[in-house]
Amino acid sequence: HVLVAKTKNNMGEALRVEGKLEEALQLYQESLVVLIKVLGPSHVLVANTKNNIAGIYLKQGKCEEALQCYMEALEVKHKVLGQDHADVANTIENVGVIFAQQGKYDLSLSKLQEALDIRIMALGADHVDVSSTQYKMALVYEEKGDPKTALALCTESVQRAARAMGLDHPEVAKRGAVRERLL
Repeated sequence: HVLVAKTKNNMGEALRVEGKLEEALQLYQESLVVLIKVLGPSHVLVANTKNNIAGIYLKQGKCEEALQCYMEALEVKHKVLGQDHADVANTIENVGVIFAQQGKYDLSLSKLQEALDIRIMALGADHVDVSSTQYKMALVYEEKGDPKTALALCTESVQRAARAMGLDHPEVAKRGAVRERLL
C-alpha cells in the first residue's frame, strides 16, 4: 500500500538525517518496490524516492549510481511535472553537483544554469533556491579556475540569500565567507 511506502520513506529520511545511510537506503529501496508495484514506474512519488536513493549514493561517494538514479527520476519528473517545474530543477541541480564532483565542470555548469533558469521562471528571481544554485555555480567556477565569475555569482547569491533569509542566517554567513575568500 502507498501508506506503507510513504512510512518507509519517512523512516528512511529520519535514518539519513541520523547518518545511518545503509539503513536509510534499505528503507528507500523497499519503499521504491512498493511504489512501483502500486503506482507504476512513472509516478512522481517513484521519482522522489529515486532522488532519495541517489542522495544516499552521493553521500557514500557512489557518483555513478547516484547519477543513474537522478537521471531516472528526471525522466519521470519531465513526463509528470513538465520541463519547467521547480522539482525538475532540483534534480537537474543534483546532476550538476555530481558532474562537479567528477571534475566535469562544463557539464556541471550547463546543468546548474538549466536549473537556475527553471528556478527563476518557476519561483521568481528572489527565491532562496535561486541563491542556492548561484552559490553552487560560484563554487564550480572557482574550481574551474575562474575566480572573477565565481565572485560575481557568489556576491549575487549572498545578496539574494540575505534578502530571503536575513543577514543573521548561517547560510548567508557561509556564503559570505566564500565571497571574502574570492576577493
